[in-house]
Amino acid sequence: MIGQLAKGERREIKKEAEDGWIKIQYKGGEGFVSDKYVEIEKRIIPIESKENVVDKGTEVAEYACKFIGNPYVWGGTSLTDGADCSGFVQSIYKNFGVELPRTTWDMEHIGREVNYEESMPGDLILYDGHVGIYIGGDQIVNAIDEQNGIGISSALSMEVITVRRIL
Repeated sequence: MIGQLAKGERREIKKEAEDGWIKIQYKGGEGFVSDKYVEIEKRIIPIESKENVVDKGTEVAEYACKFIGNPYVWGGTSLTDGADCSGFVQSIYKNFGVELPRTTWDMEHIGREVNYEESMPGDLILYDGHVGIYIGGDQIVNAIDEQNGIGISSALSMEVITVRRIL
């Protein structure tokens, strides 16, 4: 056993039931859970034209950059008084009418996965326990730490777990 899931916790299914087990995405890796404990939800997500995605993503990235220099506060979600990495991303997207989960682990499973090479402004770049918003040029805007606050970092300064396109 590598961990436990809370009742109602959502995970991305990598492969459906085989001999009673379902392969899922779990904390940057993969694991198996008995199909006795899984309810599969299938959703159809509308796809917008690439132009709309680029424009909205750029809007998100530009808006996020307005908060550079503001403080990092662990557990915080305030864009002005302080946020941690997932609280920062959640609050930025909330401004655009998009409700995101609160933790980086839950953010690993939302939207659509894209290769890093296909990253566009507004995409979420997720690491082990960290998340930032891609702004282009191999850079992210993110809530870094208490010393640096909200700022710009290299998107490749840590190992990328996944890139998620939300818009």
